[in-house]
Amino acid sequence: MRFFVTGKGGVGKSTLSAALALYLSSRKSTLLISLDPTQSLSTIFKLPVSHRETMVRKNLFVKEMNPDYYSEKFRKSVFQRLKKLDLNVGFSIRDYVEAVLANPATREEILVEYILEELVRTDFGFLVFDMAPTASFFKTFSMIFALGNWIRFLKKQREKIAQLNRVVKKQKTDPILEDLESIYLNLKRLRDVLTDHRSSFFIVCNPGIVSAKETWNQIRFYREMNLPLKGIFFNKTMHEMSWWEFLRKAGVDFQPAEVESIPQITFPLLAEEPIGISRLQPLVDQLKKEMPL
Repeated sequence: MRFFVTGKGGVGKSTLSAALALYLSSRKSTLLISLDPTQSLSTIFKLPVSHRETMVRKNLFVKEMNPDYYSEKFRKSVFQRLKKLDLNVGFSIRDYVEAVLANPATREEILVEYILEELVRTDFGFLVFDMAPTASFFKTFSMIFALGNWIRFLKKQREKIAQLNRVVKKQKTDPILEDLESIYLNLKRLRDVLTDHRSSFFIVCNPGIVSAKETWNQIRFYREMNLPLKGIFFNKTMHEMSWWEFLRKAGVDFQPAEVESIPQITFPLLAEEPIGISRLQPLVDQLKKEMPL
């Protein structure tokens, strides 16, 4: 099973991702993966964490995405694609690839390839993803769903060219069409995995109007993308209340059934910063109480 913890920056995503991974590891082998550029797992667990899996304790491993490492993997894959096409062009392929890598949008494609690589793993009982803050999360996942439609369109156009090449040039295969087909299948596979019953998404929300409105925006995004939202982690609370009460204070128009149907797991404001396994334990205990496996 896969668990995705999302929310705006600073709400406690990484902390609750760590607590969730600790909780799950008591049942099965668990891998916690951070896609958050702030990379705080090293601080939370008080040990060095890299893009290689680090053992925290029995059944629990953690890793953080290293942009440089995966940029290099992406660079090699692009070179391989271009080499397969055997292009005769009047400019430097290497300079072109470097220009592509410098494009901010390329990071999202690298992230998509990385997420797919991790999502389909079967060597762990549970996978927990500490996602990037909301804006980046929206951009990445919107691209995953939009790209599938775009690649499908490109495939149709390329199929016409490939059919012509088979007749005129007696060309049996079309590397570009094969590449588009591979990209499309990967995106379809990723979308299928994200929306199936083995994936669970949780939004971390703090008391306050800003965090509540951001949570509301995420809920609508999940519904639009058909992503399985399983609950709200209402973090750092001091009183018994529901997160959506702040929506009412902000004057947001919503139907009670739209928010009350989403389970809320409440985490109190801790007296000490949850650094280290022992200080994470109260959060783990809360998960055991409110989210039994």
